[in-house]
Amino acid sequence: EENPNNALVRDLFASIDRRDFGRVRNLSPDLAAHVPSRVESLGVDAAVRLTLELCEAFPDSTHDVEDLAAEGDKVAVRLVQRGVHLAEYEGIPPTKRRVEA
Repeated sequence: EENPNNALVRDLFASIDRRDFGRVRNLSPDLAAHVPSRVESLGVDAAVRLTLELCEAFPDSTHDVEDLAAEGDKVAVRLVQRGVHLAEYEGIPPTKRRVEA
């Protein structure tokens, strides 16, 4: 039986891909996101701000969730994010190249 938080995480990334940040906030008000490029975990407001920055730099970005591992209320996600780099991001000028990370 799948942990219900797996479905929530899939819905979260689908909402990001639709740019439905109101739904993102409603789905995960207690979010603690651990992002590789950040030292501290991010709450929902900081995670949405970071995601908006990414969406500005990669306006066509999408997420493909490849694996989820859940235990209790914690979910680890392995995903691929794809998009064309069209605006500056973290000091890197736009390359107009497709990026996968």
